[in-house]
Amino acid sequence: TVAVNNNAGPHMGEVYIAFSHLTASDADIMFVSSLDGGLTWSAPVRVNQDPTASGLDQWAPHMRVDDKTGAIVVTYYDRRNDPFNNRIEVWSSTSYAGGLTWRDCMVSTFGPAAPISNVGFPIAPYIGDYLGTDRHPINGAAFGWNDGTNTVDQDIFYNIAVRCDSDGDGIPDDVDNCPSVYN
Repeated sequence: TVAVNNNAGPHMGEVYIAFSHLTASDADIMFVSSLDGGLTWSAPVRVNQDPTASGLDQWAPHMRVDDKTGAIVVTYYDRRNDPFNNRIEVWSSTSYAGGLTWRDCMVSTFGPAAPISNVGFPIAPYIGDYLGTDRHPINGAAFGWNDGTNTVDQDIFYNIAVRCDSDGDGIPDDVDNCPSVYN
């Protein structure tokens, strides 16, 4: 997925790409940026913050850049909480530093769900890459996704109540003046 930073801050005009990258042990979400309109790219940075080489996959990133704050938000499917690497949650990672550092937050409001699909084998149990992220100035971040939580077929879910607080100070990251420092 590709996005451009249109915020008037220090990263204005930067081009971003978030993608799944499969290694020998698992799939992770990676991020690269370009300061020159795509002529050259930064070294890849790992977005998801679960332990490396865990054998647990993250995939299908959706990315947006908040025009007001410049925050980069990447939403993706994640299996970090299922030791069998089968059940799925939806997670989001946010960078307030132009993609150099990231903070994770679970978006789905339930534990890992089975990857149920009403599409027959061999495609099932793949659930697709139907993720979306947006931000409202009053309500904050909003996320949409599909999954098979009902164990019968895929349904659409959304959550506008997710307010990640990376530093645990009680102030959500999207309105915190320093989201990585408790104050």
